[in-house]
Amino acid sequence: MCHTIAIIDHDEAILDSARLVLEGEDWLARLYTKGKEFVADLRSSVPPDCLVLDPDLPDMSGLEVAEHVAHTQLQIPIIVWTAQPHSFQATEILHANVHVIFTKPVAAEPLIKEIRVAIKTKPRAPTRVVTERR
Repeated sequence: MCHTIAIIDHDEAILDSARLVLEGEDWLARLYTKGKEFVADLRSSVPPDCLVLDPDLPDMSGLEVAEHVAHTQLQIPIIVWTAQPHSFQATEILHANVHVIFTKPVAAEPLIKEIRVAIKTKPRAPTRVVTERR
């Protein structure tokens, strides 16, 4: 089955790399550099099977994006990746039904594994922070 994975990150080089990883799994990648772009697209298209989110966005916080997803009641699992896992944003986002938080840089294998788990299990209670770099 082809899954759609949305990724929001202000760094276009990271988005390009992530797209290659997702396409290698035969997943459709929807890429956004701003939270508002994702929110607008969410209103007008089929929701993704999983959202990968950087909490440090130029137009709205990752927490605001996660809260918007929660208010839509679409049951989209969220994976956060951040360069600052102990920042206020990353800490607060744990309460927004996030599956896992990764510290950047993120290796492809752990990301793929957690996306698969997130898609299978859908959202659940706040979980853990992964700070291990590979």
